Amino acid sequence: MSYSLSGIAIGKNYKNSFDLLQKQANMELELIKEISFEEASAGNTDEGYCDICYTDKGTLLFIAQDKCDKALKVKETKVLTFTLSESMKTYKMMYCEGDVEKRTLMTSGGRMLVDEGEKLAIEGDISDVSELIWKKIGDILGEDIEELEEHVSCYRYKLKSKVVDKSAIRQAVIKGKNEYCHLIIEPSEKLVFTHDGNITHKKAIVLGKEDGFYKWIQFIAVLMLGIAILTYLYVSVYYALIPIAIMLYLIYSSYTNKDLSNVNAIDKKDIIEVELVKRSYSNTVGFDIRFKDSEGKRKVRRFTLPNQSANQLEFYEKAKEIFKHNGYMK
Repeated sequence: MSYSLSGIAIGKNYKNSFDLLQKQANMELELIKEISFEEASAGNTDEGYCDICYTDKGTLLFIAQDKCDKALKVKETKVLTFTLSESMKTYKMMYCEGDVEKRTLMTSGGRMLVDEGEKLAIEGDISDVSELIWKKIGDILGEDIEELEEHVSCYRYKLKSKVVDKSAIRQAVIKGKNEYCHLIIEPSEKLVFTHDGNITHKKAIVLGKEDGFYKWIQFIAVLMLGIAILTYLYVSVYYALIPIAIMLYLIYSSYTNKDLSNVNAIDKKDIIEVELVKRSYSNTVGFDIRFKDSEGKRKVRRFTLPNQSANQLEFYEKAKEIFKHNGYMK
């Protein structure tokens, strides 16, 4: 069996505040037995179980990989969420300080897929993400990982199944300013966007299909460059400045919005967070849906809400509650 290990290192000892740990990690745990550190760190943690080790300064959780897709954030605390998968040759780390995600790295098959945030002080010349993960775990726990087995206390817990309120989770649709957002439950949970509210169109549920908007911007920018050159040669330098200004604006717009995506569908498991935002410069309200694409790159899908005159605040709150009830927002 290929080695696989994933978990969360927290710079705080929760041994005497176990209820707080469950609340902050959003898990309900039932104690099974005390185990050794060797057992806890053996890898391939069974689905439905969580091994927790306590050091003097920190807490280390070993848990199934699907529980480590998103970075755990704890107020005024250093937290590292990590995945080490030998079978997939994939290594991933998300380091947070309080509510701020400071560093995110992900490699797969020897290729760097995600490299975000400023380099950590302990990185130095380390290029191997797996080595950096172990080093950062030791840094957060306050002692070298190789020395933990001598005195650390570890316990195996079973994850309790949460009772889901079926009346709260429902398939729904929200009418936006220029499109509809469908919150789909079956056969798998996802967000689907359509222009007319008709979910039956096959092309409306193709994951990752872009509308080519930014490629069009790039084409226009190149066209403006050509016009500028011709204007400079056959008219004057003064008039050539106009297409140059348009070209520079398009390049700037393309660069500043490079993380924006127009995918028609996003699987719930790929979504990092959904946030209701108000943009004062354009006087619009909508949702920023942050997610990771098939290459692990972070993207933002914007869903703008319509102006609802006197009832707009109530409408925005209703839209927000729909996202909350379906598990997209906290």
